[in-house]
Amino acid sequence: MSSDNRAASALARNYPGGIEAFLLACADKARALALKHTVIVEPTGLSPQNRSSAADMAAVLKAASDYPLIESATRSASRQMLMHGRLRTVHNTNQLVGREGWDILLSKTGFTNEAGRCLAMRIQEAGRVVRVVLLGGFERDARSLDALNIRRYLRGEPALAALPQQALASLKPGLPKPRGVRGKKLQRSADLPLPLA
Repeated sequence: MSSDNRAASALARNYPGGIEAFLLACADKARALALKHTVIVEPTGLSPQNRSSAADMAAVLKAASDYPLIESATRSASRQMLMHGRLRTVHNTNQLVGREGWDILLSKTGFTNEAGRCLAMRIQEAGRVVRVVLLGGFERDARSLDALNIRRYLRGEPALAALPQQALASLKPGLPKPRGVRGKKLQRSADLPLPLA
């Protein structure tokens, strides 16, 4: 689902004690997971005051992998559901889910103008299960290229400087370029995959 996260907002509003209690529960969970660089000020993730680090997101991936429903929902390319009497299809925003050659066990994309295009996922590759966290992709296909290069690294293959044309054609249309970054050379960051314990 797209990251405007109306469901998270509705859950927070209806949490026993309301949003204030929800945010306290989030802080408790962050402490329990030893997330040292994570701050949650509202439930949707869209506020620039919400912050985290790549290492903290890797810890969240590890914790989320204990929930089969989260794994199942995030590793499907699309799902159909009945909404207001009509059958609707919801597509995964991770363009790599369901693509040939990818074994994605869990994933979450994110985008804000401040953070850029982000991707966190657990993948199985070359006999290993790894956690991948990509932050700050400002080019449309940055996170897909970085993920592909990490997969190539795990296979012992050389990195690509750009996505091949056939790979570009197979991806769903990307999000528009973030406002305020035209003409600027921005750096994207990618953590190396972290082996699962």
